[in-house]
Amino acid sequence: MSTDPTFRMTVADVFEISGLGTVAAGVIDLGTIKVYDQVWIHGNEGPVKTGVVSIQAGTKGVKTATAGQTVGLVLRGVKVDRVQVGNVVSASES
Repeated sequence: MSTDPTFRMTVADVFEISGLGTVAAGVIDLGTIKVYDQVWIHGNEGPVKTGVVSIQAGTKGVKTATAGQTVGLVLRGVKVDRVQVGNVVSASES
C-alpha cells in the first residue's frame, strides 16, 4: 500500500499501549492514511521513518482514515518518548 502524499496529522496526544506500542493521536489535517503505510514523524530531533501498525477511530479499528477524523495511529518501532504533542506525522520526509 502506498501513502497518500498529502497525508498530515498534528499530534495532540501520545501514549503507549502495552503489547501494541506507541500511539500518536490527533485529527487528520490532510489526506488519507491506511494500515501499513509508511510515515515520518517530524519533531525537534529531526524526521523519523516508521510504519502504521493499526488505526483506531473512536472505539473501532479501521483500515483507512481521512482528513477530519480523530484517530490514534499505532506506530511500529517508535518509543513513546520519541513522539511529542505538537509533532507532525506526514507522508513525506520534508
